[in-house]
Amino acid sequence: MPVININEDREIRLIWAKFQIVLSDHKRFCVRNAFWEEHNMDDWDRIRDELEAEMHAQIAKVRKRYRLEKRERDRLARERAENENKSTLETIPPPPPPRRSKRIQEKTE
Repeated sequence: MPVININEDREIRLIWAKFQIVLSDHKRFCVRNAFWEEHNMDDWDRIRDELEAEMHAQIAKVRKRYRLEKRERDRLARERAENENKSTLETIPPPPPPRRSKRIQEKTE
C-alpha cells in the first residue's frame, strides 16, 4: 500500500480518523483477549486486515475522484487560455510595413 499523507484533504482525514477509531476499538485488550481465549487470533487478524483494506479502498476512491476533477479543471483552464489567446491574436492589427529609405528602395528595384 502507498504511504498515506493524512494532510492531503479534509475528506481523507475524516476517513482516516474514523477508521483509526474503529481500529483502536478492535485492537483493545478485551476484544483481542476474547479472540485469544477462543483461539481465533487468525480471525482477529483477518478482521483487522479487512478494516484496513476498506479504509485504503475508500481513500483511493476519494483520491481518484479528486484526480479526475483536477484533470477536468486543468483541461478547462487550458481551453479557456487558448480561446483568450486566439481572440487577442485576432484583434491585434498587423504592424505597419517598415520604412525604407529612398536609396534602398531604388537599389532593390
